[in-house]
Amino acid sequence: MVDVTGQQELYDFSNQEINVAGYRIKLVKKKKELELPSFQVRLNDFVVIVKEIKAPQWTPKSTLEEKPSWKHIEALLPSADPNMEMWFSPYYSFEDSGKTHRIRFWLVGPNVNCRFHNHVTDNPKFKELHYQLRGSGFMEIKGGRVEEMTKPGDTHTPFYTEKDGKLTYPVHRYVSGPKGSLFMVIEELV
Repeated sequence: MVDVTGQQELYDFSNQEINVAGYRIKLVKKKKELELPSFQVRLNDFVVIVKEIKAPQWTPKSTLEEKPSWKHIEALLPSADPNMEMWFSPYYSFEDSGKTHRIRFWLVGPNVNCRFHNHVTDNPKFKELHYQLRGSGFMEIKGGRVEEMTKPGDTHTPFYTEKDGKLTYPVHRYVSGPKGSLFMVIEELV
């Protein structure tokens, strides 16, 4: 399957689990209180459950060996440094209350500056939040606030703003900690 830009792999997430770096990520319909996982992301009708299933000696390299379908950042950004330790998974998508959501995982080596960017030219437009899974890092708005993400489930306040149906993003970046990082991004397409 291919997303609307025709450039990236997209998998239906509504009927499967994703196992990555010792975590099981699962989408469930909200019905009742769920067992306590490592953390939950509550959406409208669904909950994304992230549960640690093993605690291996984790490194970015061990995750890459586990998931050979990961691609280097150059596949998205040809001008990226070929030595940059930054990889991404395919997208996993699902519908929630009539809105399309996508999940993607990012694997980043130690102390990597993922570059300042915004999403002004992205098509389709989306709202995003980042969730720390392994390692640590921080999100930063250029010239503004910094939000640490040091343990599984840590996230940041939304960077985007919506006014009169228009979505805007400040210039922002993620920087990984000294042991590298694995984080999950959940995007809601608008």
